[in-house]
Amino acid sequence: MTHPAWLFACSALAWWSPQEPVAAPAPEPAPAAAPAAASPGFRADMAAHLPWRSIGPVNMGGRITDFEAQGHHWYVGTAAGGVWKTSNRGITWTPLFQNEAVSSVGDVAVAAANPDIVWVGTGEENARNSVSWGDGIYKSTDAGKTFKHMGLAESFQIGHIAIHPTNPDVVFVAALGKLWGPNRQRGVFRTKDGGTTWENVLPLDENTGCIDVRVHPTKPDTVWACAYERRRNAFDDNDPEVRFGDKSGLYRSSDGGNTWERVSKGLPNCKWGRSGLSVYDKNPDVLFLIVESERSGWANGTQKFARGEEPASGAFLGMQSEDEQGGGARVTTVSDGSPAESAGLQEGDIVLAIGEKEVKVGTDVAAAVRANKPGTKVSVKVRRGSDEKSIDVTLGDRGAAGGGGGGAEGGRGSPPYSAQLGVGQRQNVQDEQGEQGFETGGIFRSEDAGVTWKRINSLNERPFYYSMICVDPSDEQRIYSCGVSLWASSNGGENFGPIHNQAVHVDFHTVWVDPQDGMHIVATCDGGVNISRDRGKTWEMLPNLPIGQFYHVDVDTAQPYNVYGGLQDNGSWGGPSRTRIREGIGWDDWIKLYGGDGFGAAVDQENPNIVFLTSQNGAIGKYDLSNHRTSSVSRPRVRGKTFSFNWDTPFCLSPHNSKILFFAGNYPFRSLDHGRNTELLKQEPIGLTSKGTATAMAESPRQAGLLYVGTDDGALWRSDDHGHTWTPLHERLWGLPGPRYVSSIHPSAHDTDRVYVTFDGHRSNDFATHVFVSEDRGKNWKSLVANLPAEPAHVVFEDQTVPDLLFVGTEFGCWTSLDRGAQWFPLGKGLPTVPVRDLVIQNREQELVAATHGRAMWIVDITPLRQLTAKLAAADAHVFAPKSSILWRMTGRGAQSDKNFFAANPPYGATIYLWLKDEPKEAPQVTIHDVTGKQLAMLTGKKTAGVQPLQWGAQSGGRRGGGGGGGFASPLRPGTYSARFKSGDQTLAQAFQLLPDPIDAAAAKSSLSTEAASGN
Repeated sequence: MTHPAWLFACSALAWWSPQEPVAAPAPEPAPAAAPAAASPGFRADMAAHLPWRSIGPVNMGGRITDFEAQGHHWYVGTAAGGVWKTSNRGITWTPLFQNEAVSSVGDVAVAAANPDIVWVGTGEENARNSVSWGDGIYKSTDAGKTFKHMGLAESFQIGHIAIHPTNPDVVFVAALGKLWGPNRQRGVFRTKDGGTTWENVLPLDENTGCIDVRVHPTKPDTVWACAYERRRNAFDDNDPEVRFGDKSGLYRSSDGGNTWERVSKGLPNCKWGRSGLSVYDKNPDVLFLIVESERSGWANGTQKFARGEEPASGAFLGMQSEDEQGGGARVTTVSDGSPAESAGLQEGDIVLAIGEKEVKVGTDVAAAVRANKPGTKVSVKVRRGSDEKSIDVTLGDRGAAGGGGGGAEGGRGSPPYSAQLGVGQRQNVQDEQGEQGFETGGIFRSEDAGVTWKRINSLNERPFYYSMICVDPSDEQRIYSCGVSLWASSNGGENFGPIHNQAVHVDFHTVWVDPQDGMHIVATCDGGVNISRDRGKTWEMLPNLPIGQFYHVDVDTAQPYNVYGGLQDNGSWGGPSRTRIREGIGWDDWIKLYGGDGFGAAVDQENPNIVFLTSQNGAIGKYDLSNHRTSSVSRPRVRGKTFSFNWDTPFCLSPHNSKILFFAGNYPFRSLDHGRNTELLKQEPIGLTSKGTATAMAESPRQAGLLYVGTDDGALWRSDDHGHTWTPLHERLWGLPGPRYVSSIHPSAHDTDRVYVTFDGHRSNDFATHVFVSEDRGKNWKSLVANLPAEPAHVVFEDQTVPDLLFVGTEFGCWTSLDRGAQWFPLGKGLPTVPVRDLVIQNREQELVAATHGRAMWIVDITPLRQLTAKLAAADAHVFAPKSSILWRMTGRGAQSDKNFFAANPPYGATIYLWLKDEPKEAPQVTIHDVTGKQLAMLTGKKTAGVQPLQWGAQSGGRRGGGGGGGFASPLRPGTYSARFKSGDQTLAQAFQLLPDPIDAAAAKSSLSTEAASGN
């Protein structure tokens, strides 16, 4: 028996446990057939000129990674939405990173000696499971109008950039290196010639990089750097697999970065995790440092302990939770046999209070539980759907129970002074941790330019995700620290307290204090950019940044149709594809449907008022738009089985019966009644390892019960009988270098045996593209990579009406194929570089909707792509059949603030798509005619080859040519019209419909019914 090569590739399988059994592979099949030959007639310009449009939403955050200010010019770096600039302090914003190779930003730096010089370090510095990555460093010499790539392409993530105070050609870069594997381009890099050449002045090893670097503003030969070793495994765990390293720590140079020494006086002597610096502007010899220590949370910093150790006894509840936007803690897991389960607490419940203690964030759950003794009976106030109720719970004894709790409750693995989520350290307990308490990390101060240090506070909340400290440039007594909460001290760090309120989102990543006015601060978080003019007493969330990190998308059949999806740390939302408002789609046109981290969305196509949505780690809810009630999907409880779920849990509604819901974790499940009851479909786990959980799931639209499910550790299964039996398909995937995260499964709507699959290898340090198709239900596979760029693929989607029309969403864009994967072209214009995580087509409107993980939702009209054929491509010219257009009755909002953002509606009227094989000598002209042949308008196109859109505003006698269409005349009546184009001696024509507004159509139908009933 022969075996796949990847079974022997230990480097590719480093994340497999040696004890994990590996299923024996099937006999190797004959080599798969070569991909179909590319059609010689198809060209990139057939898809290149189709315009994308953003539909928002705004105010949905998207992780903000940096904020820089130079007077009224502000720069914002985002996790995956590029760089934005405002020159009026937030009234309006301009995107700067639109078409660069990457969209993830770690740091933005502006040269003090020349503010026209702006550096961008790509790849956000956070070791989160949803991070994107960069390709090095960019430089602008015109204040961000244009950027040039300046190297360090393998740095992957850049934590900070420090520019010499008087010589902007001297720049230091803190490079973290790859997150999922080793590489050498890590440490501190220095250029002395403005980025032409770089030198690694602080190389550590292939696993340890640097996350922060600072230059003394008056003595620039003094440089400080924070080294950090971190590594994520192939699974979407909450925390990195490696958070501490022998070489992690604070390093100092006194000769401009030529030589370095590790600083130790007053600092923890154990292994460090993440750390961060802040320099006090008035006296730069005063520095503040925040440190994550492997001994974080303990009472005695020199105590020998095994990580995971805890006091022998203590109260526990037996649940895990995450912050709920708007207040409270959403229950994500209820432990089997725990007090929480016995009392009837359920996943999806929002905990509002425990006893007399109000629960605003997850931290409050831990504090409330720890404040009681085992055996205490407490009342837990929860919101379940739209109802509030109180549940009496008798707290257990974690010692007697042998564990329990966990997660946000602070159960097993949480030392006495640990902060939220069981890691990090609480604030203001430094006096309780003993003489060696500094070993546990926290916040430190130096008064001799970083030579010696003294701990001033214990605070460091969830360090791997935050570890950010900031001192007011004009007042060293005022210090800020980022975490789940925004922390502030007014007495030099002796005491810290949270200063954000319910007006802003939690999870803060940077804070800026106005050097001219300490009352003015800007704090950025997973919810966007927030401004306070009174040091955090009141806040304004800026409502005009169209960024958002969507995971998935679905659409309904309303007119106009609605779009639904879930966002990173911002819940799940629904909004319109267009509005009747001339200004466009506003932030208040979107409504929140589900909390937590938002992920999947699925609309019941038989009852579009019902939308299913997911939150992290398998929470699934059903939202009823008719009454705004939410209910949770239940999970079966099976003795002897423990169920676990991926961060992004897959599910699907059956296309054959919308009452049937499939979802999967480490086992697959089915509900026949919209989630009220569920059943286990497979008695054995579906992963290749004990940690494996499902990441993709789908049912064939052609055959009921033909199911596919894939996992994060490379398993791929098929069931032909509604999930009763399962056939492994991963044993036959010969084209992969090893097991890979299954990112999407798409059974064909045209051939029952055809199925498409994408694999995302970046969690295995593999950044290649993996797109496959099987024509025999997974027995054999062929790669469809063809000419796709080398970047992970998140989703493949087949058009419902044209079998050869495919779409792929990748880490940096969207691609289309007109010949079923034989060749690929970039799709459309206007879509910025951004991860495209999911795709769906609204079939009636012939529109493709993209869920981007950085720039929210986008739509492109694919009408001409559905009509393209090789025969048509050979023609000199062609007018595509326009789709019917609705004459919407529009209105306006009246006077609006310039700060309000509106996503554009589609152009009013009809879009005419024209194909020209060659570039014309003159600009092409398309005429519009009524049914009598009368010419109503002339549209002038562009002197370009390929497919181009021309817009007619559905008006006659217009004064504007080109894309403006109808000019100032009154709109036409509904009816049949035609578009004509003269090509040589031939006139090409296509008829199309202008339809009445659905409101008018309904009124007319009602009137006719009334007349018929009255006998008129």
